[in-house]
Amino acid sequence: MNNKIIYVYSLVALLALTVTLQVRASDPTQPEIIAVAAVATAGQAPALPKLTLIQSSGSRYQAVINGRLVRPGETIDGYQVQQINARQVFLRQGERQLVLNLFKTTTK
Repeated sequence: MNNKIIYVYSLVALLALTVTLQVRASDPTQPEIIAVAAVATAGQAPALPKLTLIQSSGSRYQAVINGRLVRPGETIDGYQVQQINARQVFLRQGERQLVLNLFKTTTK
């Protein structure tokens, strides 16, 4: 019975992620999230951080993630902010690494 419940929750989480990614794909102004290395367990849909702003003061950068201002070295929702540049924020959570892009990348 527990395996069926885990399977159903996993399926629902996968469908929700697919819908979210399709919505993001239709709006080029939404920040892009790239999972560099992700390890997920069955039945758990990780909540991905949302990047809304990157600002600089000279050569120092800070970002607004999930509505909170963060700087390199700080932790937000279990992710440590590794680096911030003008276009990206690099996060780490254990073995999981994320790159949050401020703008969607395009290819020619």
